[in-house]
Amino acid sequence: MDFGFFNNRISGSVQWYEARTSDILLSRTLPLSTGMIDVTQNIASTKNNGIELEITSRNIQTKNFTWSSTLTYNRKREKITELIDGRDIFPSSGFERSSLLLGRPITSFYTFDKQGIWQLDEAAEAALYKVGNHTFQPGDIKVRDINGDFLINASDLTYVGSTVPNWIAGLQNNFTYKNFDLGVFLIARYGQTIDAEFLGRFNPGGTGNGPEILDYWTPENPTNDFPRPRRGTTLSSYPGYTGYQALNFVDGSFFKLKNLTLGYTLPKIKSGASFYNRVRVYATANNLLTVARSPLIRNYDPERGGAENSPLSRTFVFGLNVGF
Repeated sequence: MDFGFFNNRISGSVQWYEARTSDILLSRTLPLSTGMIDVTQNIASTKNNGIELEITSRNIQTKNFTWSSTLTYNRKREKITELIDGRDIFPSSGFERSSLLLGRPITSFYTFDKQGIWQLDEAAEAALYKVGNHTFQPGDIKVRDINGDFLINASDLTYVGSTVPNWIAGLQNNFTYKNFDLGVFLIARYGQTIDAEFLGRFNPGGTGNGPEILDYWTPENPTNDFPRPRRGTTLSSYPGYTGYQALNFVDGSFFKLKNLTLGYTLPKIKSGASFYNRVRVYATANNLLTVARSPLIRNYDPERGGAENSPLSRTFVFGLNVGF
């Protein structure tokens, strides 16, 4: 639906869509008795639906000053509706990132649900939960007991999020004042989960390098971010670190000043000949400001999606446009 009001001072469109896709090629895990690990087959069907909104308004329009805005909004829902054997598919390795879950987006994360870190005043409650023969204690990772049996095991693995956000919004504002022009582009993404690879570099044994922002638990620093360090251990060797895989998966919601451009167009020469028709000088800043919802990624741009390779950087460009 397209619309326009007040002589198109406000205009835009609303679109709703639904897409159903079948016979999607995905990797399917095979029994070890076949001699193969997996095979690519047409094993899934999905349904995507959503709404897209765009509104453009000419807010102010005078001889010397103009201001126009464009707002975009996208809300999407994606889910797997069918799998070849009618149930979730879990690969033999890497199931945290590669599991196929009915009713969830294709790119979903499946692991333990980390609730925080067991604190000193929770010692009695922590002692009620076990993993194998280990009883949890302050400083260990607190994992949600899905089935309520006070045992933390594979039965407590669950869906913890997806890379598909609940919604994405953008706002472009353009201003002109005489020969000056200013463009400001803001974006927001809400409800996505990212796989922040650098958070998985926490080394509780104290060896090797890692980000200094990893706030680990001690009796004097009762954080809920990372567990207590223990000399001579790794995340996979100490039972109290059960659920460490979930350390990577964090809320990736963010607000961002994506682009800021300021320009100035030189006045035209009123008399005499000139070699140019139009000259504009400008400066542009990209990724100028990012505000992440999770403090765990406060020094990382979550628009990149959590990957360590090729992180987004702040850039400044100065340019000159000449028209002949």
